[in-house]
Amino acid sequence: MEAKLRTNKILKSAEFMLDEGFIIQYRGKQPKWEPNEYEIFKRVYAGYLEDEDRLEEFWETLQRVVEGCFSEQKKDCLKLGKPWNEIEIQKSAQTMFYTMWELKFLEAGCYLLKFSENLLRISKSLKKRTPPEKRDKNLKK
Repeated sequence: MEAKLRTNKILKSAEFMLDEGFIIQYRGKQPKWEPNEYEIFKRVYAGYLEDEDRLEEFWETLQRVVEGCFSEQKKDCLKLGKPWNEIEIQKSAQTMFYTMWELKFLEAGCYLLKFSENLLRISKSLKKRTPPEKRDKNLKK
């Protein structure tokens, strides 16, 4: 029983968040898309935010993916007793976000979708799969 309680504490403390001061500079902005890339992103990878009846914007998807990746790493480090330097890790996460923003690399499509599960722990408003009628409706906004 004690091991289970300890594991639950570890998992709760394993949530990683990008610094709000970093994220704010991307809100309301878009990267330099090639023709049709934005529409493909919205149709395939953007999560549906039910509370707001809209699809995620690119910065929100990147935030979800980066925070999901680093939350998983943090959880593993805590579980294995490995060191975790929050300041260094924050810099690495911001570099990952920026590099993806510049479209120099993106996580595999399955990760762009998968880490919606991590966000579900934080916000119940993001669904794993968005119904096609919602995607099409929000794409036209």
